[in-house]
Parts: sequence; structure tokens; C-alpha cells
Amino acid sequence: MKVFARRGHYIRLYFVYGVVLYLILLIFDYWLVKTQLPTSPNTRVAYLQTPIEDIRIVECGFFSPFCRPVLLFWRWDRSSKNLYKSWLPWKRAYVFVKRPVRYISGVTMTIEDLVIDRQNMKRNKHGLRIRQGPNGDICDVEGLLGSDVAEVRKGWSPVPSDFLLLGRPILLTQRYCSYPLPSTIDSLKKETPAFVEVPVNEQKNKLKILQLSDLHYSTELAKCRDSYPPERPSNCMADATTNAFVIELIKRESPDLVLFTGDLINGDTVEDSKTSLMKALAPVVDYEIPFAVAYGNHDSLGDLANDGLAQIVNQVPGNIGLVGNISGVGNFVLRNPGKFSIYVLDSHAGTSNGRACPMYDAIKKDQLVWLKSRKMEFENDPIQMVFFHIPLREFCEVDDMVGSYREKCSSSYCDPGTAKTLSELRIPLAVAGHDHVNDFCGMHKTHQVRFCMAGGSGFGGYGGHGGYIRRARIWELNPSERTIRTWKRLEWPPEDRSKIFDDQTFNV
Repeated sequence: MKVFARRGHYIRLYFVYGVVLYLILLIFDYWLVKTQLPTSPNTRVAYLQTPIEDIRIVECGFFSPFCRPVLLFWRWDRSSKNLYKSWLPWKRAYVFVKRPVRYISGVTMTIEDLVIDRQNMKRNKHGLRIRQGPNGDICDVEGLLGSDVAEVRKGWSPVPSDFLLLGRPILLTQRYCSYPLPSTIDSLKKETPAFVEVPVNEQKNKLKILQLSDLHYSTELAKCRDSYPPERPSNCMADATTNAFVIELIKRESPDLVLFTGDLINGDTVEDSKTSLMKALAPVVDYEIPFAVAYGNHDSLGDLANDGLAQIVNQVPGNIGLVGNISGVGNFVLRNPGKFSIYVLDSHAGTSNGRACPMYDAIKKDQLVWLKSRKMEFENDPIQMVFFHIPLREFCEVDDMVGSYREKCSSSYCDPGTAKTLSELRIPLAVAGHDHVNDFCGMHKTHQVRFCMAGGSGFGGYGGHGGYIRRARIWELNPSERTIRTWKRLEWPPEDRSKIFDDQTFNV
């Protein structure tokens, strides 16, 4: 009995030692990830602009306490999220890069070329093949999830390859040192000019805006939600169908500007917000159309808040939007002096104070103060309008509706009086998204402001209520005649995409 008792004592002791060692390794690995970058901003920039000398992809079990290259483990920086996220719950995989301790340009051997070669799998199970030399220009490597992903950022390009060989579609992408490091959110908030100038078509003296709202892109191949009508193919894929619709709109309308009014991504279900966001922006990048983004309540529900999304958007060619230095992310003015001022406001997302302000947050008072100051500055512009994502309750109090009204306005209960402010400032038109099956325009008799809803364009979000077809709204500003014209296009049936409907012109 004493022997068994002694053995039991040692087993318990070894178990405790094992748990302690496991926790130590787990904490140590976590500490290595959190402290892998220098703390000083200048030193961090210099470090991240140093070409990498090696790259590894490390796989491990989900509960493995130490998931990184073993040899010289302290010199490896994790440069990706878990590539197996939501795919294989019992495994993890990360991209690691190693930078030289001392870098001398033109002398130190770094990676000059990186490819993924299936023939190289015998030597490297992931097919990675590198060529080193003294003129390396690769400063970082990331993994993007999905078979339909697109790399659209300036200074980044996909690694020449098929998709990364990890058993799921992952695109490896590399950042070149010859491009400047992406701006931090703090520096973007400091870049706050009074307005962004938008050129007008000189021949027509008009500005055409394609408004895209509630696209709800995902990370992987998701099926269409609330697909309608029944004759639509049963294998309808959400992002591909949305993409095809957006591309057709661009081809038919040839817009001067694309304005995204929120919920570009379905943040609460995406695995990787970065991947989904770049998929949403890919069509406008491919067709080289200037664009701006107003964020919605779903955009920030993924693994990136709006701050992080704005940093990505700022790296995409064609972006003319700003972050702003007041409440929220994305408060700015798109303007052509003497012709028009388009105010874009962040209507925020869900509220953290559900008792005082249930459901949705609201536009803040400092945003309205900012709007007043900008309106006073640009008073002489003949066309004035404002865009945001979540509608005000006054949107559903309008008369003379033109368009569909199929759901109650999902608005904030704690709005500080935005509609009244718009009325006092004599901004005659406000436009929102958010409610996917509302696409009406109408006049609010008390405030004398016309409120318009965009209607949902994407198949990753809800829709189809009562036979509702996805659609998009187009705007045409004519400063010389002081008119705003708007119309819409349907996604289905294909033969009707050439037709416009609910064509309206407002005198301002």
C-alpha cells in the first residue's frame, strides 16, 4: 500500500510540474508575440522596414504551449493570425518571419524572391521556396483566407503560386520595403484637411455617384442569404453574386465616385475582416474608380474595429475618404468648391449602454458641432447633402414616399437631434443604408429635409422580404442647375439590369 501511495504522490507531483511547465511555456510564447516589436515608434518603423531573411510556416496542436520555430525562437516574429481559424479547431498555423540582427543595405543576405512551388513539397511541406541575395525588398508576409480573396493594398502583392498548401485556400501576400509603412490610426486622425476635393466631369459638369450599401462580404464561400426569386440558381454564392452585380453597375453607370455607406462586411460571421474588406473593395480598384467609405454597425463586429479597417482602406488605391478627428471613424467632406459639399458621418454601431440607449448608438454632439462649422464654411456651395449608415427615426416619418418601405426603421433611441440640426443648417437631403429592404425617398414636412434609403445590394445579408430584389442607388449632382437626380437598378432578372426605375430629380 505504501508503494502505491508513493507512486500516487509522484504522479500528482509530476502532473503539477507538467501543468506549471505548460503555463510557463504558454505565457512565454504569449510574451514573445506581444514584445516582438520595438516599443519606440521610430525604432519600430526602422525594424518593420528591414527586409526579412527567412520565413517559416509553423503548425501545432490547438493546445500546444509553444507554437513557433524552435531554432533561434526569440528572433522569429509572428506575422499572421491563425491560418486554421474556424477550419480545423484542433490545429493552429502561423506565418513567422525572421529579420537580420544587423542589416547593411546591399550586403546583408535577405529574401529577394519568394514563391510557393508544389514541386518543392518534398523539401518543404508547404512548398515555400526562397532565393536570398543582397538586394532583398520583402519586409513582411501575411496570409489571407479564402479562395476568392484579392490583394488590393498599395505595396503588397500575392506571392507567385497556387494557394498556400495548408489544406484550405490561403493566399500568401508580401509587402515591399520600397513602399512606406502604412500610417497608424493616430497619424490618420491628424490628417484632417477641411475637405477632400472631388473633380467634376468637365464635359457634363456633373458628378455621378454609385452608392453601395450593405454588401455584407464574408471570408469564405458563403451561400446567398434569403435568395430570391426561386428561379435563382440553388448554388447561389453570396460574394460572387454581389461582386457580379457591383461590376455590372460599374460598367453600366461609369460612376465618377463610389460611396460605400456601411456594412461592407458581415463582421459578426467573418473569420478575417481584412480579407473580407479587400474583397469588397476589389471591383472599384480593378476599375480605378475613386471611392470613400462610411462604416456600418456590422463592419466592426469581426476581428478588426473600424480603426483597423480604416488603416487598410487608407492603403487601397483610389480611397479619398478620411478618418477625421472627432467621434467615430470616417467623418469628412467631399467637395468641389462652388459646386457641392457631401458630408459623410459615422453613425457608429451597437451601443454599450443598453439600458439608456438600447440597440444602436447615435451620431454624437461633437459630430453635429463639426457639421455646423463645416456647413458655415461651405455655405455657398449650391448642393449640400449628407450620408451615413444607420437612419434616423425621422426617415420613416416622411410623406410622398417613392420606393419600397418593407421594414421598420432600425434607428437609434438616443439621437441628439440630428434631423433638427440638418433642418437648421438647411441641408436638404440625407441618405442612409442599414435597412436592407427599404429604398424609399420622402420629404419630412416638419424639418423640410428629404430622407432617402439606399436599399441593400449584397447577398451576404438579409433580404428578399415580400419579393424584394437587391438593388443599388445612383446619384447625379448638377451644380449649374442646382438639381440632384437619383435612380436605382435591380440585380434580377438579368434582362432588367439595363433598366432604371424610381427616377427622381430634386431641386435644391
